Parts: sequence; C-alpha cells; structure tokens
Amino acid sequence: MKHFLILILFLTTLLITTTSFPDEIIDLSQVDMIRVSAHVQDGILNVSVLYYNRDQDKLVFWKRGNVTCRYEIYTAEGGVFNQKKDMLITNGYKELNRFSQDFYVDIPETYFGEGKSGIIECEVDINYNTLRASADFSLKK
Repeated sequence: MKHFLILILFLTTLLITTTSFPDEIIDLSQVDMIRVSAHVQDGILNVSVLYYNRDQDKLVFWKRGNVTCRYEIYTAEGGVFNQKKDMLITNGYKELNRFSQDFYVDIPETYFGEGKSGIIECEVDINYNTLRASADFSLKK
C-alpha cells in the first residue's frame, strides 16, 4: 500500500510538472477547492496540496503568488471508515510559492506503531479565500 501511494504521488507530481498547455489554468485566483494527501517516509510526513477549479473541472497550475497552509496533525482513532481525531501531534504553518511544492513535518518517534494512523487538517489561505481539506495517513514505520 505504501509503495502504491508513493507511485500515485510520483505520477501526480510528474503530471503537474509537465509543460503547460494553452488551456491550462494558471491563475491562483481560480482556485476554489484543494485536496491534501500525506504519507510518512523515514519518520517525516510528506504533505502534498493539489489546487482545483471545480467549474472547469481542472487542476490549477499556479506559479505566481504565495499561499499559507496552516496545519494540525492528530493521531487517529476508530476504524478505516470512521476515523476521528484523537491527540494533537503538532501544528504549524508553511508558506508555499508554487503549485507543486510539498512540505515536510517531523513526527516524533513515540507516535509510530503497527496499526496506528494519523489525520492532517489543512487550511490554505489564498489571499481572497480560505479553503480546507484533510487526509489520513499511516503511522506504521
């Protein structure tokens, strides 16, 4: 499963970083939805944010501007289909300056274990709008 997620993230990044086409959306003001994905590698949480325009059903490949991503990372409790936030692991914010910029968060060793998982909640401020998204991830090392 871990290798599958890494492959999906790699293919998404490859798709995003290809040459722009004339019909691509590149204006940050066109973003009206975000999606967050996260996975742990070597004790570090890698977080990716994808930016969408729902009206045109397209990714937004913005390159000019900055966004602020405020995040909270929790341990998760419950089953696969009904996970809930448990204990706060860490929180903070990252400044991002392009669509393909991931960010990384150290997770303390005490939170890792077989069958453990976490939830990240992100709030992205795009100057004119604040968008929210969350994702779950495995804390298996």
